[in-house]
Amino acid sequence: GISLVEQPKKNPHTPPFAGDIRDHLTGENSPFPACTFDGELEGVNYKDIAVYIGPSSAYYVYHFKRIQKEGKKARVFTLSAFFFDGLYFLYRKMWLEAIVILILGSLLAVPSTLLMMETMGLIPSTSPYLFSGIDTAATICSVVSFVFKLILGFIAVPRYKKKVVNDLKRIKYQSQTSAQYYQTVMAK
Repeated sequence: GISLVEQPKKNPHTPPFAGDIRDHLTGENSPFPACTFDGELEGVNYKDIAVYIGPSSAYYVYHFKRIQKEGKKARVFTLSAFFFDGLYFLYRKMWLEAIVILILGSLLAVPSTLLMMETMGLIPSTSPYLFSGIDTAATICSVVSFVFKLILGFIAVPRYKKKVVNDLKRIKYQSQTSAQYYQTVMAK
């Protein structure tokens, strides 16, 4: 199969993390010293995954391998997805998830926002937007939002794993040569 490992190391478009990735992302100064990029994940070479992901690949490959080994028992919590929810998914180019999360998060914030605007005097307390149970609705929406963020923290890495594997398989299928595959992966 096509692999990024077959490419010459003197390519002028090769970023610092390409080539032998282990030298740059693992070792005594790495938070993931036991992480290696050997092997495959669902038919995709881990070195290719690392190049596709970029500088944070040691983190993701480490967790992808845990998920591959432990299956559904593997629990990975991502603080970035918890705190930045939709923005995390946008950054990882998971467009559909990001849009759904941002819309849902915005809807859950409406009651609290209305209460805050009323407290600040931006809308009168007699406004038709402030229904009688809005304070209860704001509390419920805040709790639901917190639980939603917890769930996002736990599903972010498995969802990203699925996206990365699917993207690399699609790129490999569409590429005529290993050079074309390499260039397409590097452009992502």
